[in-house]
This record gives sequence, structure tokens and C-alpha cells, in this order.
Amino acid sequence: MALFQSVFLIMEGFWIRFLPALIQMQKLIASGETFYSLSSQTVSRLDGKDWTVLFAADDLTSFDVTGSEILVGTKNGFTVLDLKGNVKSALDAKVPVPSITDVQVVDGRRWLAREDGVFVQNEGKYNYFGQQRWLDEYSVKDIAADSKGDIYMLTETGLSKIEFREQTMKEKA
Repeated sequence: MALFQSVFLIMEGFWIRFLPALIQMQKLIASGETFYSLSSQTVSRLDGKDWTVLFAADDLTSFDVTGSEILVGTKNGFTVLDLKGNVKSALDAKVPVPSITDVQVVDGRRWLAREDGVFVQNEGKYNYFGQQRWLDEYSVKDIAADSKGDIYMLTETGLSKIEFREQTMKEKA
């Protein structure tokens, strides 16, 4: 998390005030030509030279922006917004462990990190990836994906990768 007194962005030759003074920005995402930011209490979008708060709630921890929605992780589950900030899916606290540390949408699947592993929401069900087989340790701090759809998970002690590749039954044996 970074604490900024003032941050500026140069856009088309003009200085734009990027964040109000003393906002604790947790994450910044550029989606196309639009910037979104996350603090512990807001998801905001840069509109022209000003920030517009799209969503406000307590205990926000992470977010990801796709072409049509914003996935927001919290200490109590996750919620889904449209790009205008309207709630598409109310807070889902029925996840295996509600305290989310990071979120990432990859190929339409929602990846949710937590202090004891990572799980993916796939067709309404959750698949869990934990330390014994998939991670070098339980606590996942950040999730990223490459262009092939492989998932990378940053922990305190290293980087773990879940690689998706097609195999025949013979190759798996």
C-alpha cells in the first residue's frame, strides 16, 4: 500500500491531479484508456481531470477490471460491479474463506487469494489450490496471469505457477 500526498499524471500535455492528498491507494489499474483506483474504502475512476467514486464500502482489499465488470475483494467476501459502479452481484460471503487478499479475472474465471491459499470460482463452484501441491506457502499476496492463461501467485517466500496445458490420459500417467 502506498501513501501519497500528491500524485500527478501527464495526459495530453496537461497535469492532472491524480489522487486527493493523503489517500491510501492500494491498487491502480489502467483498462484501455480509463484509470481505476482502489483504497480501503473506495473504488474510483478517473473522469477527465477528476476522480469519481464508483463504490464505497469498508474493508476493501483488491479489485480487477474486465471489459464489462469490476470484481472487488473485501475482508468479508467479494462483490461484482458494472463499470459505472452499480452492484451486479451483492457481497458474496459464502466463499470458502471470506477474507480475500487479491482478485484476478482470467478467461472469465474469478481467482480469489486469501491467507491460506487461492481458489477459483468456476461455473458456481470453487476449486482450491493450497500449499501441499500448488503453492510454496499458504499466504497469497498477489495473483497475475500471462497471455497463455497460466496463473502466478506471489507469496512471502516466492512465486508459484499453475500452468494449464492440454494432455492426453497417457501423458498424465
